[in-house]
Amino acid sequence: MNFLKRAGLSLWARKGRTLVMLATLLVMSAMVLGGVLIDDATARAGEQAKRKIGADVTLDIDMDALTGGGGGLQAPQISADIVDKIGASPLVESYNYDSFNGVELTGGSKIVGKSMDPSRPNFTLAMGVLDSRLMPDFASGEWKLLAGKPLTAADKDRDAVLVEERLAKKNDLHPGDKIKLGPNDPGSKGTAEFTLRGIYRDPSDKPDPEYMQFPADRLIMPSHALSRLNGEQGGATRLGGATFKLKDPATFDAFRSWARKQAGSALDGFKLGINDKALQQMTGPMSSVSSSATAAMWLIGIAGAAVLALLVTLAVKQRHKEYGVLLAMGEKKGKVIAQQAV
Repeated sequence: MNFLKRAGLSLWARKGRTLVMLATLLVMSAMVLGGVLIDDATARAGEQAKRKIGADVTLDIDMDALTGGGGGLQAPQISADIVDKIGASPLVESYNYDSFNGVELTGGSKIVGKSMDPSRPNFTLAMGVLDSRLMPDFASGEWKLLAGKPLTAADKDRDAVLVEERLAKKNDLHPGDKIKLGPNDPGSKGTAEFTLRGIYRDPSDKPDPEYMQFPADRLIMPSHALSRLNGEQGGATRLGGATFKLKDPATFDAFRSWARKQAGSALDGFKLGINDKALQQMTGPMSSVSSSATAAMWLIGIAGAAVLALLVTLAVKQRHKEYGVLLAMGEKKGKVIAQQAV
């Protein structure tokens, strides 16, 4: 009799055991396949999240180099032109300037809190940017633009400013109004007239811990305008740092090489660091799910294989005499093994 036919008759005669083995095999296969699909889905979701969120690379002062260089504690600065060259990389989705300097409200305008300089009652700090929308507090939604428009790269050469709503209310300011500002240097008599671009809200009422500036008195303006107001030497806009948003966090090393190639010695005293906290917050749970699915897949596979091996061993022992008879009748050992496998 053909060994395939004998195998079929044997399976039919032992329907209960056959169904148990088949069900075990199907359940094990389905659960292993589910683990594979979950692992693949989380991997693809993680890649999509990386492309969507990107990662912020900060160009900051290297404090270790500053304190250990023996050249004093004067903070280095970098030209906005150099930052523009770095930001032109195809790896960069967007970038922003980071600068600040002191300014004085003139022409009758007054600050809300206490002045940072007792001899100048309306002295405060201004932040210089390229695009206010890219500032972390605006991007996270903590600060909200209430009226007017944000500052963008199109405003880089304009004397435009954003003010906090409490400062705007105290001075009855509205978008489009003019406000006069003086420079950081108390010995300078020059002033510049800025156009109020927009009014934003900062919910904080605690002074800045470093400069003790009241949040309502913070001004935001293009870095170039802040530089012109304070008459920086050479006419070049100097920055304290910058932020670059990468399209893909995995390209950080390539971007760092690009930045060093474009900036050269201008990066001395600075360091490039990646901030992928938002990405980790999103992909972290995905990684946990993927790891759990992989562990479960292996556990189920090993347990299922052990159960099937046990069932096969018991089946072989039960049919030991049958196989002996078949071999005694001249059946080849290979066909007997094939029958058992089927």
